[in-house]
Amino acid sequence: MKLRFYALVVLSLVWFVFGSMLIFRGSFELNELAYYKGKLQQIGTTITTDLRGRQKEILYFNVGDLTQTLGIYHSTKKDYDYYLNQLKKGDMVEVYFNENGGKADTINLHVYQLEHNGQIMLDHKQRTRTDRKVGFILYGVGLIFSIAPIWIYRTKMNK
Repeated sequence: MKLRFYALVVLSLVWFVFGSMLIFRGSFELNELAYYKGKLQQIGTTITTDLRGRQKEILYFNVGDLTQTLGIYHSTKKDYDYYLNQLKKGDMVEVYFNENGGKADTINLHVYQLEHNGQIMLDHKQRTRTDRKVGFILYGVGLIFSIAPIWIYRTKMNK
């Protein structure tokens, strides 16, 4: 019984940590991010492996003489086609990103806004709203996992 209690407590802490990370990631304003404007040197999709060993397709691109390869992760091929049909090598783009963002392989996936010809292709407000929303959901799940073991433990102890 105690082992299950401690396992649920640890699980709830993990949910709170991941929720905190997403809420923090969703709190960046554009003026707090790195900005770069330059010509698109390369763009395409590639398969990367995440920390859990799962393979994911991501969009990657290089801009000007920026040393980092930047990337965007979406859930469907249709989303990538949008970028690939709009952007070509040599196009001028503006990008806002977190220089210290998480990476998939060597690609920085913390791109918050991408602009091309005055059009916002990846919107900072939508990106941060999604991160915050998922972070609060994880907080809710963590709260449930933290209350449940206490309730179960008290119920068992009172018998």
